[in-house]
Parts: sequence; C-alpha cells; structure tokens
Amino acid sequence: MIVPVHAKHPGNDAIPVCYCFGYTEKSIRDEIEQTGASTATRSITAEVKADRCACEVRNPKGSCCLGDVARVERRVASRLTLTTS
Repeated sequence: MIVPVHAKHPGNDAIPVCYCFGYTEKSIRDEIEQTGASTATRSITAEVKADRCACEVRNPKGSCCLGDVARVERRVASRLTLTTS
C-alpha cells in the first residue's frame, strides 16, 4: 500500500476520501464552512459519467468512493450544524 487508507484512519482529515480527485474530509469541511454545502458528490458523479475516474486502480478499496464521500459530507454537515446550534 503506497497511500494511507481513509477507512483505516478516520480521524486524519488529510487522507483522501476520493483518491481520483483528491477530496479529503478537510476539503469537504472547508467547503461546507465557506459555502454551506459540499459539491464533492456532484462533482465526482460528473467526472465518473465523463469516464475520468480510476477507482479500481487508485482507491485502495478497489471500488468507487461516492458512498464514502456522501457519508463524509453528511457527517461533517451534521457536526457543523450541531456546533453552530
């Protein structure tokens, strides 16, 4: 393994959640803090449809990261909502 695996290091927000396009928990959180929402899932979906991903090669799980990215978006948004309430 040449890259850290997000699922094995969930506390490290600098590890990629999306290995093809470089989204990390930190980048998702920063975007939500700045704009109120994350565009990661929508952006990755567009890239997948354009056949510009290499999940089978880049993602240590060997599969698409969209489910992981969506979970991170929900978790981060939920935490930010709790801390601002």
